[in-house]
Amino acid sequence: MSRESYDERIDIIFITGFLGAGKTTLVNRLLSGVLGERTGLLVNDFGDVVVDGSLVKKSDGLEIFEVAGGSIFCSCKTANFALGLRIFAKLKPSRLIVEASGISDPSGLDKLLAEYRLAADFRLARVICLADAVRTPKMLGNLPALKRQIEAADMVLVNKCDLAEEDDLLSFETEIRKLNSETIIERTIRADVDMALLTGAFSAHRRGNIVSCDIPESRPGTLQLEPDGIPRDTLDAFLHDHLEATWRIKGWVKADEVWWYVSDNAGRIEWNKDELPAGMLPGLTVITPPGGNQAIADSWQTFIMK
Repeated sequence: MSRESYDERIDIIFITGFLGAGKTTLVNRLLSGVLGERTGLLVNDFGDVVVDGSLVKKSDGLEIFEVAGGSIFCSCKTANFALGLRIFAKLKPSRLIVEASGISDPSGLDKLLAEYRLAADFRLARVICLADAVRTPKMLGNLPALKRQIEAADMVLVNKCDLAEEDDLLSFETEIRKLNSETIIERTIRADVDMALLTGAFSAHRRGNIVSCDIPESRPGTLQLEPDGIPRDTLDAFLHDHLEATWRIKGWVKADEVWWYVSDNAGRIEWNKDELPAGMLPGLTVITPPGGNQAIADSWQTFIMK
């Protein structure tokens, strides 16, 4: 008898990747296809305001649980993560997609399931890492969590590969192989991948052999900007001036009498007309390297006082 024929645990498809790598785009692709039927979704957003959950195209029967204000693997948030899992254990979806924060270190996932006595309800079907072909190679040496994400992955999707040169892609893939020789590597644009690849063999469970890097000193800084009434061009100039000092910028703002979804992407700021979702607070979530949020906050105060 095969494992699939007797194991009634809920399969987890666990998605990691650096901030802005395309995780939410991949989630939407998963939910819009055959995986969308009776699928649960747990979204983890590092900022205090959940943005990614509002970007997910909700369909009939989709249950979403959101954990904000930190990584689900930080000690302050694991209880909330476990609460979400317990809710899904009772709802019994056919599968659960977990979209982790961009700075999550997934090496403690198996331990967390065991400690909260959830291993009897869930099993890891697939751990997928989205790797931005432009930004991730530059960040690998500075952010240990990115290495852990690749080391733990059953599959690495090198996303936004249309924005990178072939030599750079080959070099990045070599680095991925050094970190995880067993993982499957696929190049993607806008996270467009054959869904069959994401639901193949079960997870290799390599995480138990990886030392976690989730310590206070490695955690990013966050702040919330509320650019009420600031013209688009003026705000855009401020964001571009501070782009190099941030890891992620995203959120909804009203500028020039129009609602926009604003986000950074591969070294630029993108503005897309999009009404503020119901229940979503306006403003921009900014995530910085550890300790960098205060400098942005000070600069913002000077900017809005002009």
